[in-house]
Amino acid sequence: THDGYVAAINSNDIDKFADMLTDDVVFQPPGGPELVGKAAVREWAQGYLAAYQTRWEKRSIGFTVAGDWAFERNHYKATDTDRKTGAVTTDQGKGINVYRKGADGKWRVGIDSWNSDAPPVAD
Repeated sequence: THDGYVAAINSNDIDKFADMLTDDVVFQPPGGPELVGKAAVREWAQGYLAAYQTRWEKRSIGFTVAGDWAFERNHYKATDTDRKTGAVTTDQGKGINVYRKGADGKWRVGIDSWNSDAPPVAD
């Protein structure tokens, strides 16, 4: 499940990514509002993937399965390459993913919450 989600992110393919999400997914990206529902997350991700070629490394540091739910703590490193300028930015931090097993037997992301280890930027 973890590896499939990371592969979907790194495919930079919105359909592969969206297929890994529950319909009621909750995204909590740093520096932005919470996104609820696959349509909202898909719209956000389409904009992100249009602007950047992304590559994520996510290292699971704790994974617990309880019935049709799984809970994961992770550390990440994200590398984004601006599609227009070629500028590369990196970020690293930590996150929590909650996975849910669907009626079709497939595990999907129900909650993805992550935040950077970098200090906030002053306004």
